[in-house]
Amino acid sequence: MQSLEDVIAEDRDNRSVLLCGLLSSKDGRVRTSSAQCLANLALHPEYAQVMGRRDTVGPLLHSLAPHVEVSTRQEASRAVSNLAANPLCRLILMREGALKASVAILVQANGLESKLTSYALKTITLFAQNQFPEATPKLIDRRTIKALVQCTASKDIQRQRNAVISLAAISSHPSSHPLLVTGTYPAHWVVAKTCLDPSRPVAADTQRYAIMTLANIAADERFRQQLQQIGVLNACRRLKDAGDELVKGLVFQLERNLNLKGPTDPRSGGGATMFWFL
Repeated sequence: MQSLEDVIAEDRDNRSVLLCGLLSSKDGRVRTSSAQCLANLALHPEYAQVMGRRDTVGPLLHSLAPHVEVSTRQEASRAVSNLAANPLCRLILMREGALKASVAILVQANGLESKLTSYALKTITLFAQNQFPEATPKLIDRRTIKALVQCTASKDIQRQRNAVISLAAISSHPSSHPLLVTGTYPAHWVVAKTCLDPSRPVAADTQRYAIMTLANIAADERFRQQLQQIGVLNACRRLKDAGDELVKGLVFQLERNLNLKGPTDPRSGGGATMFWFL
């Protein structure tokens, strides 16, 4: 005879499988409702563990394809981002292509803000923020960085925060620095102008990740002059009076990197970079 716990676990499994099966329905409303239910269930750890399997994740990721109606894609992306918040689900999501699919959504939007792109950005940020070893190198791409920079300039505080966290993680890899300081609107300029302006409201930790991004770029001798030219140091120094000890420590590291003479690591072309969850 099955125990009560086994019966409940089997019920969760059956519900998840049934809902995933409905994602392939010919009725768009059914597909959207199924994705919405899965997104809601993924908020609960006991369901997230059941759903974090290949036979569940696969149908969700297929529902992110461009040919699927936006309403279903939006809810499927929300489900993926909720699953990505669970450490037990990230590995299977990565293996099945969740990061790649989310990046594609963000890049294809070309700066257009929507709930779909917000959920995709959240998924990207969760992989980058938690230093998933396979994730961040896959984000070092010109189009991806351009999309993240566009999000950094957003007036949506949460959207901006998620983008800056991703850029901070990317900047911890010296190979990303040439991509971060080039383009029509280079990342270092946008981050400095939109995240360090005292008159502009930002999330509590956005400034910390912004300074971390700039400090990482400053560790590379090739780009210190560009940072100095746009007044990065003066902008950061103004934040020292905010009373945030983490900000003060990061500003100190930025000052240190900007004052370095020559590369400290000939293999990377720059000084020490950093990234940690604040």
